[in-house]
Amino acid sequence: MTDSMHPAIVAGEVRLVVDGARGVTEQDLSAAIVAQARAIADLDWRVERLFPDAADNALLLRGPIAGAREPVELEAVALRLRRELSAREDVDQAAVDLPVDAYLPPGEIGALGLADLPPETEDPAWAHRLLHVPEAWALSAAAGRPGRGAGIVVAHPDTGYTLHPRLGPDRLDLDVDRDFIDNDDDAEDPLDRGLLRNPGHGTATGSVIVGPAAGAAPGLGVAPEARLLPLRAIRGVTQIFDSDVARAVDWARSRNAHVISMSLGGKGFFGLERAIQRAVDAGIIVLAAAGNFVGFVTAPASYANTIAVAGSDFADRPWEGSSRGQRVDVSAPAEAVHVAGFDFTATGDDRFVVIRNFGTSFAVTHVAGLAALWLAHHGRAELIGRYGASQLVAAFRTLLADAAVRRPSGWDEDNFGSGVVDAQGLLAAELPAPGAVIAVSAFAEPDDAAQRIAALLGDVAAPVVVERIAALSGVTPQAARAWLARNEDEVAYLVLTQPQLREVMTAQVGALAAPRPELPQATDAVRAVLGAPPAPVDPVATTTA
Repeated sequence: MTDSMHPAIVAGEVRLVVDGARGVTEQDLSAAIVAQARAIADLDWRVERLFPDAADNALLLRGPIAGAREPVELEAVALRLRRELSAREDVDQAAVDLPVDAYLPPGEIGALGLADLPPETEDPAWAHRLLHVPEAWALSAAAGRPGRGAGIVVAHPDTGYTLHPRLGPDRLDLDVDRDFIDNDDDAEDPLDRGLLRNPGHGTATGSVIVGPAAGAAPGLGVAPEARLLPLRAIRGVTQIFDSDVARAVDWARSRNAHVISMSLGGKGFFGLERAIQRAVDAGIIVLAAAGNFVGFVTAPASYANTIAVAGSDFADRPWEGSSRGQRVDVSAPAEAVHVAGFDFTATGDDRFVVIRNFGTSFAVTHVAGLAALWLAHHGRAELIGRYGASQLVAAFRTLLADAAVRRPSGWDEDNFGSGVVDAQGLLAAELPAPGAVIAVSAFAEPDDAAQRIAALLGDVAAPVVVERIAALSGVTPQAARAWLARNEDEVAYLVLTQPQLREVMTAQVGALAAPRPELPQATDAVRAVLGAPPAPVDPVATTTA
């Protein structure tokens, strides 16, 4: 992690999520973890339930660093506290909520700009034509079925909304919108252009889902009669608090959303996966962007219970900036997509423009719009009656694996999913038999930390992750797997922020026998994982990383 992207710059507080053991009262656990936190850093520590109406014992511990008597090294405090809390008998697991720069928008790194836009993308409708969206609208109309996403609510955890002409107020559900940053009921985007922030990102991505007000100029939205539920959960897609995203997902479920679209990515943690699973069990189709320019699929797209969307271009080729990997389900346009944008040099209504932008942020919103078309066309209640709520996303994923995609010649299915989505094919396809749906992996796979770390690393199998940890620490694979289950959260943070660790974890088997490289910039935690001799105690019991 570069100095310019150190989490202390954007975080403002130390955050951890603590999952209490069965039988421990919330009051006792809160008091205990606050006392332990104060022994490490003299901050105004506060505790709240992560999910207010959940039956679990997940608590969010927050320590604002503003006004601290002494300088606070955010990363060191958070990781030390995670280890100490994880060792407690009244704690099942603890996770740090440290922002990571794992999801990079093109504008942040300059790999692609807007100066050399493909001429084939000048027409605002190019992506709709490529995806056969007009044909899908016509198919619903000819069949006398609800079309264009009518009656469907798409929840959108992002930077919030603005009343942009290309994102009409009648497309927004502002009765139950929520701001999880300021903790109020107004998700309007303040358009803060500070460091590592993406003002207007929620407006841009939302415009791809639902588009402008009724009767306005031809819109950008795939599902123009759906409603968008804006949830302000991030200031920018580069570095996010996963706990805010988890709370936004849980809010969407509790407010009866039908689709959740996330144009963001981070480290993830058990609470986010848990919130997504509850949403999936409630019959919500959850989708996330694969990520940009980092190669591997970021969380939550890397989770097995989420539909991961990578990027394609105007010619049905994989977009060069897209993250890729075996966790990707499908691809959609991510290059030069027309979206609601802002001219920050102008004032008044002149600020509102349409621009062409890049990123898997827009790929996933195309597919979220298609999910709304599919639910409206067949009737969500009827689909749930056919498959059951918890298997609704499995039925949708089954169609994305075959009937609802085009496979261009030479398509890389191992890295970019089954193909490029096709709206007409999705609606025209015969619904799969209930017993023939592709089960969402979260329902079939064991709760395996190695699999989740493998997903973050890219094309690395879970057994290889265990093998690497065993080889580096000098313990048996069985002990390494148990250690990883206890320390998964910190390992996930480290593989996303320390290139040295990623390099070793993905190295060829023979490379492990070579002398380990010097790591002068690595943190103590990385040094321990890469080179410390095994402790004389069972790794299952140790809390060091």
